[in-house]
Amino acid sequence: MAFALIENDIVKEIWSDRPELHPDLNIVDVPEGTRQGAARQPDGSFAQPVYPSPVDAKRWNKLAAVNGRREAIIADGYQHNFGGSAGIRTLDQRGTEDAINWLGLKGIADSAIAAGQGSIMIAIRDANDETFEASANVVYGAMVAMGQWRGAVMAHAWGLKDAIAAAEDQAALDAIDIDAGWPE
Repeated sequence: MAFALIENDIVKEIWSDRPELHPDLNIVDVPEGTRQGAARQPDGSFAQPVYPSPVDAKRWNKLAAVNGRREAIIADGYQHNFGGSAGIRTLDQRGTEDAINWLGLKGIADSAIAAGQGSIMIAIRDANDETFEASANVVYGAMVAMGQWRGAVMAHAWGLKDAIAAAEDQAALDAIDIDAGWPE
């Protein structure tokens, strides 16, 4: 038999001998082998906490790192060469609002091209808050390329996460390079 301090039905401390503590503290008898973090069940038994194995902990850390890398790459924005005096520009990818704005811009370019006005100039605001112009044809191409880039970033993250999930041991996890192969 062991003794445990219980708070909100969770074992906070365990002693082999009954401690002399304040009488208002909830000290109860618990079965030998009960660990800190165990949860008292409605029937009075204790469900032991489940701690991840070292391999699972490494797996979870790698999955979190892949998510973080994916989000950082997207947050850095998409770079596109618009040609001419506009040159290479970075387009914001901060979130849903940016995605909606780029889809709207693609719709404007689509409409211009459909009307036979692919050479009409469209204003764009880049990540440096600089406005420049490009033809509807160029804007259309940039928006399609941006979607392909973002899809490639997502697909690479999915591939890494699938490999991490399938890794059977520490060596297999260590062999997965989560920094290599990301789209530029």
